[in-house]
Amino acid sequence: MKTNFSFVRTWSAAALLLAAACSRSTAPQVQPAATAGTPAQAVEAVLAQLHEHEQFDGAVLVAEQGRVTLQQAAGWANQARREALRPDAQFDVSALSQTFTAAAVLALRDQQELHLDDELSRYVPNLPYPGVTLRHLLTHTSGIPEVDVRESGNDVAAELYYLHPEAAFAPGRRWEYTTTNYALLQKVVERVSGLAFADYLQRSFFGPLNMRDTRATAQAQVAPERRAVGYARPTYLRPATPAAAVVPGLHIYSTLTDLHTWMRGLRNGQFLTAASVAELFAPTRLADGSWASTTLRGRAAGFGMGWFTSLPASGQSMVWHSGGQDGYFAYLGFDAAADRVVILLNNTADAAGTLATATVVEQVLGGRPALLPKRSVARAVGRLVAAQGIEAAVLHYASVHTDTARYYASEFEFEQLSQELQARQRPAEALAVLTAYAATAPAADGLREPLLRLHTRLVVARTAAWAQAPAVVAL
Repeated sequence: MKTNFSFVRTWSAAALLLAAACSRSTAPQVQPAATAGTPAQAVEAVLAQLHEHEQFDGAVLVAEQGRVTLQQAAGWANQARREALRPDAQFDVSALSQTFTAAAVLALRDQQELHLDDELSRYVPNLPYPGVTLRHLLTHTSGIPEVDVRESGNDVAAELYYLHPEAAFAPGRRWEYTTTNYALLQKVVERVSGLAFADYLQRSFFGPLNMRDTRATAQAQVAPERRAVGYARPTYLRPATPAAAVVPGLHIYSTLTDLHTWMRGLRNGQFLTAASVAELFAPTRLADGSWASTTLRGRAAGFGMGWFTSLPASGQSMVWHSGGQDGYFAYLGFDAAADRVVILLNNTADAAGTLATATVVEQVLGGRPALLPKRSVARAVGRLVAAQGIEAAVLHYASVHTDTARYYASEFEFEQLSQELQARQRPAEALAVLTAYAATAPAADGLREPLLRLHTRLVVARTAAWAQAPAVVAL
């Protein structure tokens, strides 16, 4: 039996290539995003670059002063059938549904059917959260903890009643985003209106606004030829794959055009008073007078009712919301000062890529210098391992790992890449990429154990191979 030491050759070659390449690598100059031409042309060029870099797949709409100036799509609606993504494709808009829920509650308030300072217990009794009002739920200041009922399909109120999870804080004292708040508000809308939540949205908003491609429904009820298939985020070694089975229950599907119509309807006061629209978009103050705030996309953000908002100190007038599930991610932003709407719908579950794209698009449209988001070194290395082999991958790593203006190298991502290679029975390549990163990272203490495990695995494999090799008899 011939001993197979390919894993030894793979590792040795990669190590030598890394040493040679590191000695001659230089960091390329920073390249800003290509933004020539009109604002719409500049955005189109940036989106093409982001798509080429595998940083955004989806559909984009930009509208200024109420007029659509850009509407396009890039990527696949259905990879298996090789169907290109179209701008009119339907996407699951996930957490953007909070903007519909908040508007529903305020519409009922405008009709004097409820008050925002009513306690939740008036509409959903027997929950262990005294003092929580509808306003607290709308502004994510209730203190009611997150209860995930997507897998079980249980009623959120029943889950809270039986589990009795302790409140995270007293109402109004802190801000904490939970989907539970808005799930409870949907029950309030149903209780007050006497309609199922999906029916209320259709009768009050989607129908009157002629949002024909928007519906609150199960995924199975969306026409396959219109729906963009949701894909799991691309792995390090292969493109995106279809997302796992979608959790049953209510999803809201929509399109670029319908979401633009929704934003226009809100701003024009077609179903809310001007005071209620202002209340939706106004940042919330906590009980101590401070802003209910968090940090998003590298900047402080407040929260109104269903919308994140810029804070007064920022000098901006932005509102937005975003979120994702089941292979989708959506973003809807409105700049009041510029009267500009930006909508991005992604079907590869890439939150970071979508939000980075939104930032770049807003920079371009605002006339500010725009730099493309950094590319993942681990992802580039993984794709090269799969396409050209470990030598090409390690050479590429050596040539780009110092280019911190355009690339980022993450210990977590390299460990994930290593685990994916091990799962594919390629331990030598897993060791090579992990060692390449550890040899150049400023601090990679967290990789000591994974490296030790890989070394041990290779030594065991080598020993087993020697044990099976035929004995060599000296004459």
